[in-house]
Amino acid sequence: NGQTQSYRDALMSSRDESPCPKSPSETRTNPITPGLSPAQVAERETYRRFDKVKPRESSTRTNKSKHRSANKKKVVLLTDSTMQTFKAEEFSKRYDVSIVRKRSISALGQDAERTANSIALKAPDAIYIHLGANDIIEKVPVVEAVETFIESIDKILRESAQSCSVIVSHILSCGKEQEKASQFRESLSEKIEYLQRATNSSDFWSRVEQNRNANFFANGSGPPYHYMFREGTTHLNQRGTKVIMGNFRTSLHRTFPLTT
Repeated sequence: NGQTQSYRDALMSSRDESPCPKSPSETRTNPITPGLSPAQVAERETYRRFDKVKPRESSTRTNKSKHRSANKKKVVLLTDSTMQTFKAEEFSKRYDVSIVRKRSISALGQDAERTANSIALKAPDAIYIHLGANDIIEKVPVVEAVETFIESIDKILRESAQSCSVIVSHILSCGKEQEKASQFRESLSEKIEYLQRATNSSDFWSRVEQNRNANFFANGSGPPYHYMFREGTTHLNQRGTKVIMGNFRTSLHRTFPLTT
């Protein structure tokens, strides 16, 4: 009998300590949490409220990351070895830059259709082209280099989306080749401007801009600053690469201005 009484006392004690409702007012239930008393809902929320912050912050960061990624502009840089130290990963976070290297305009002309297709598959918002220095070194006639360049750009324009901008960066050369490089720049600029005015080609060529890299010259033309190049070569040194990267960035910012 004593053991039975102890068991009953222990059972009643455990019932008193349980979270079961003790009055009619505590048995009112919430439609969101049916079957739970207000006291039980309050106890559960005490444990949950601190767990709600982290998922919300994580979700916000994920959404912001996805938004930034979606807003990044895809850019293809078509260039030769004169910009061999250029690194896409060091460029502005506003742009996703991929590099396509061709040794010269002549090499591009031999493979223009395949190159245009491969660039189009990247679905770029802009194509930045800096080619021609090696053609000058290899003494390719200016007229031939310009014609090959124009034909190659035309194929790229026709394969890429209508909304894709094409920016032609004027070549730079120092030393004994600088006069020929100047002739190439002038001839190319005249040809592009002519095609932009012509009715049968203006739809494509209106998407083309020119970056004249005027800050490489004392008066916007003439011999470029020799200290922008590696000694005895047409390759840009570290300083020259930084300057032309700045010109590249400025062209892209002008093409894709920040919106408020």
